[in-house]
Amino acid sequence: MKKLLLIILATLIILTSCELTTKQNNSQRNVYLISLALNYETSNHSLNYTLNDQEGIFNEIKYLSHDTSSPFNYYLLTEDGTKLTINENGNIAEEAISFSAPSNKIKDLVLSKLSTYSSSMDENDILVFHYSGHGIEDGGLVYHIQELDNNNTGHKHNVLTISNDDLVNAIKGYKGVKLLLLDSCYSGVHYNEIANEYNKSSIKYLFEAPQLRRNIFTLTASSSTELAEELSGYGQLSKCFLEALGFNTSTKMPGRRYSKLWFSELVTYVQKYITSLQHPQGNEIKDFILF
Repeated sequence: MKKLLLIILATLIILTSCELTTKQNNSQRNVYLISLALNYETSNHSLNYTLNDQEGIFNEIKYLSHDTSSPFNYYLLTEDGTKLTINENGNIAEEAISFSAPSNKIKDLVLSKLSTYSSSMDENDILVFHYSGHGIEDGGLVYHIQELDNNNTGHKHNVLTISNDDLVNAIKGYKGVKLLLLDSCYSGVHYNEIANEYNKSSIKYLFEAPQLRRNIFTLTASSSTELAEELSGYGQLSKCFLEALGFNTSTKMPGRRYSKLWFSELVTYVQKYITSLQHPQGNEIKDFILF
């Protein structure tokens, strides 16, 4: 009996240790970026700097991709007032949108592109999904807003959202590393739901595809009960993440801070330098080289 227990224990240790670091050959991979930024100018709850967040994330990821000779594909959705701009690899389309008539168009575009990019990825590839906008108390990413409550605490009133399940269902089961970078209030809900999957018994993964959820990482602006702030021209999470990578938020010039950018180090940097009431959440145990 003792021998059997030792064998089971050894198996669990091996399985757990295999989950700590994602194997990557960074010189042979594709980088994908999907970014959704909304400023809600037509509502009473407009945001000031979400478009700056998107511009910075795009320029920095593009710079690091080229710096590592990694083919770079991107899909940017930008809601600016009543105008939606879609930029895929330099092909730009614009259309008018109405927030008086609820529509799932933005959600459908995001989830479709997440699924398309994910299905084309190999084991060494990486996909970054970046969101800057409002979040509500169940963690939903708000892409349509008619009103929030009077205190702007995020209660759901005439809003449409993208949920954690929406995101995960679009990307689970595919190869490669998926990073969800969520700069919104209550975004820690997404971290909690993903982290709970990692914390389940390793024995479970003997019977599941190893890429089901274990290759999904999150970095969120706040815990599941907190608001997220804008500061100095950016959302706090986007600003600290950019600076951790090497981006100069004053001059808006991209750069590289370290020769190898480990995800856990970026999480530590963000958590150290965001000193307000919001507490960013990120996977500290599992790790991979972002660039």
